[in-house]
Amino acid sequence: MEEDSVFKEIESLKQMLHSGKAIPLSKFVAVDKDAFISKIDRIRELLPEEVKEAYLVSKRKNAILAQANEERDRILESAMVRRDEIVQDSDILEEAKKEKAKILNEARMEVEKMQKDAEDYVFKLLSKTQTILHKAQSVLEEGKKGLKYESPDSEHSE
Repeated sequence: MEEDSVFKEIESLKQMLHSGKAIPLSKFVAVDKDAFISKIDRIRELLPEEVKEAYLVSKRKNAILAQANEERDRILESAMVRRDEIVQDSDILEEAKKEKAKILNEARMEVEKMQKDAEDYVFKLLSKTQTILHKAQSVLEEGKKGLKYESPDSEHSE
């Protein structure tokens, strides 16, 4: 499973930090920069498609909503054109008004459904991403607990 591979790579990064050469008189360790960057790139490659999609969708949310609004406007314009065609015959004016209301209502309902579907899709992807990131955060927290140095912040928190 790719998710397991991501966590294995994160563990490998943690191990790289643990095995890095300590820099005297500091809390820092030296690691192979190229190897470290390579691991990060590997993690990026192994991220599930849902995470990548969620990232892209969240960046495109406004574009998706704008597209839904454009579709709504197109549908409304189409409805008005159709209404104008129907109204030309005065004998069916009442029927045209009813048809107009029906078309406008259907268009509004369709746009609302498209907007809801887009928001549901974004929400689901972001929820999956959140779950994956929580798991990654847990692994990182465990890694931090395993480090044998004291953060300067911990002196002030007690």
